[in-house]
Amino acid sequence: MRLLIIALSVVLAACGTDTAETTATAPGSAETAAPEPTTTTLSTATSPTVVEATTTTGVPGSVTFPSDDLTLHGRVFGEGTDGVVLAHMRPTDQTSWWPFAEQVAAAGYTVLTFDFRGYGDSEGGGFAAGDDVAAAIAYLRSVGVERVIVVGGSMGGTGAVAAGGDATAVVTLSAPTAFMGTDALAAAPALAGPLWAIAAEEETPYPAEAEALAEAAPDGSFEILSGRAHGTYLFDDHPDLPGRILEFIAETFGR
Repeated sequence: MRLLIIALSVVLAACGTDTAETTATAPGSAETAAPEPTTTTLSTATSPTVVEATTTTGVPGSVTFPSDDLTLHGRVFGEGTDGVVLAHMRPTDQTSWWPFAEQVAAAGYTVLTFDFRGYGDSEGGGFAAGDDVAAAIAYLRSVGVERVIVVGGSMGGTGAVAAGGDATAVVTLSAPTAFMGTDALAAAPALAGPLWAIAAEEETPYPAEAEALAEAAPDGSFEILSGRAHGTYLFDDHPDLPGRILEFIAETFGR
């Protein structure tokens, strides 16, 4: 287990100040989690550039795949036998990941963003974050991707850890240890690869949640960044973070 704590000067960016979940009172308690921010800089991007030529997966652009008896909607970027699933936070949808998805695809990976059940064009309602992430991983594997890393924001991070036994590695941004019936803390010991849990130091209780997940994982580390930004808002406060996650992906895949 390695412990990474970066002491940075605290910058309270405007996007961080709207994070209602800082008032949560019980680490890991889904019932106490307040709604996540309703807007994000990442979600304002225009339509993504999707590789339309024949790819390794053969399915660039919009796709659908099953989770339980529901149909989830997603989008594939790029090509290659190494893949990355990007799982969104509440209440955003897959579009919040599109700018980063383009960066990851440009680095030579097949990337899948998707809407959780009840979000975007996906069917259903309620929450089954682990099941939906597992379905996304299975979809990439079904179209020729051999290894998959999952990066999840908040509830997407909880789902990423819960499904992480099927993943090469997991990165979480402000992930609760449990969310609406999905218990990431119980699932963390079964992770097949490294876990990197990230949170902002002023956004209680997520630093403690990140540490708990890292401690429970066989190969876990956590990093506490300055500020109070939540989930993919961390990219706004820490513009170097997307590049560092790309480096983690490359290192994990041995590139």
